[in-house]
Amino acid sequence: MIEELLIRCLIIFCQIIENEKQVRKRKIFLLIEYGLSNISKPFLVVASGWLDAFIVRGIDRVGKGVRTAPGDAIIADYVTESISGKAFGIYRTIDQMAAIAGPLVTFAVLQTIDIQVFSFFCLNQELLQS
Repeated sequence: MIEELLIRCLIIFCQIIENEKQVRKRKIFLLIEYGLSNISKPFLVVASGWLDAFIVRGIDRVGKGVRTAPGDAIIADYVTESISGKAFGIYRTIDQMAAIAGPLVTFAVLQTIDIQVFSFFCLNQELLQS
């Protein structure tokens, strides 16, 4: 719930910035999002408590909030108004498909290279000993 609140606040903030043309290079925001998400997720594996997990997940969600407004603005710049609904629909669909396909591909790769999923993700020795 707190994560979603953080996302929505960041989306609103980024859209205000985009609408006022205070940021001219939208690609920077997209790079920040993907960077935050990709850098923060591995730290979730070694989180030793709920506070660590909360912080890592919060950083991941900040990245999502930063990505939404620039992505929307880039689409709006490159498509005409007559097809903007289709363009945004395709963008959201591809984003959701990637969110589903990513974990499935990861699971398939882990099964293929014969690594036990539990021991791979439980780098915290306390969890392995219990």
